[in-house]
Amino acid sequence: MTKKKNKLSFSEAFSIVASVFLFALLMKNSRLVSIETASALKICATLLIPSLFPLTVASELATSTGAIERITVKVRGVISKLLGISKSAAAPYFLGVLGGYTSSCKSTVSLFENGKITEDDCEGVIAISNMPSLAFLTSFVGTEVLNNTTDGWILWGITVFSTLILGYFNRLINRKCNTVNMEQIIFHRNPPRKRVSKMVVDAVSHSAQAMLVICGFVVFFSVLIRVVDITLLRFNTPGETRRLLLGALEITYGVTSCKEIKNELLKRVLCAFFIGWSGLCVHFQVIALCEKVNFSFKRYFLLKFLQGIICSLLALVVFYFKF
Repeated sequence: MTKKKNKLSFSEAFSIVASVFLFALLMKNSRLVSIETASALKICATLLIPSLFPLTVASELATSTGAIERITVKVRGVISKLLGISKSAAAPYFLGVLGGYTSSCKSTVSLFENGKITEDDCEGVIAISNMPSLAFLTSFVGTEVLNNTTDGWILWGITVFSTLILGYFNRLINRKCNTVNMEQIIFHRNPPRKRVSKMVVDAVSHSAQAMLVICGFVVFFSVLIRVVDITLLRFNTPGETRRLLLGALEITYGVTSCKEIKNELLKRVLCAFFIGWSGLCVHFQVIALCEKVNFSFKRYFLLKFLQGIICSLLALVVFYFKF
């Protein structure tokens, strides 16, 4: 009788090698890790939490009270057809357009937990509405990176328009979404109404938990990027390669590194790609916030990569005549 050998899959083997390599890398740069961790925690306390926490609480309240659904009732049908999602799932899309991925993601998960949207809807709308906030694109990218607030507004418009194109691909991937089925789901799974006091408590506590998760990923990826950057510099890696690799990990690093690019058109095109792609740091935050939703995220990553390409192509067309 022969014994079966437990062979490791490629993903398992890669995970083992990567984790060992990462551990060794962090141990070798332990002092740098401590300094970067302290710096990232300061950013979380002074910039991230003050800007995101109140907005996240407000978006969850808007979802739990049904306010966002009532406000968008006249345009939900159009958005539903354009994006390939149900009418109920269209409400968080508007939160993502204005407030960024955190507001949209929390709102989407809240709708799923209340039985108002399906897992398919969840995966689609989270991918499509996952974009940086309006404030980030206009104030930080426009003013600090491009030295032109108007260009920040243009990039925001490009990102919003790209979601409509992304909706076409979402419709190709998911043809099961229809209003009748969603109405049946809402009818059978509609939970009892909560008291306003309970809604407030849940909104604050859930948002606080989300902030903890988000800050954890921001700190970890800040350290990871710093250590990997130092390692790449030791191997004399070209600046363009470093920019692409590290920008793919974290959106803020990606758009900030674009300041070094002298070609103004290329600078905006690359910024648009990082904005559309959003970065692995954001993607892992989304996965953590969606832990109660059981989908594979394959469609999510495909759509986000497509959005990066779409945004960069749109930026090339829009800014070509300016420069």
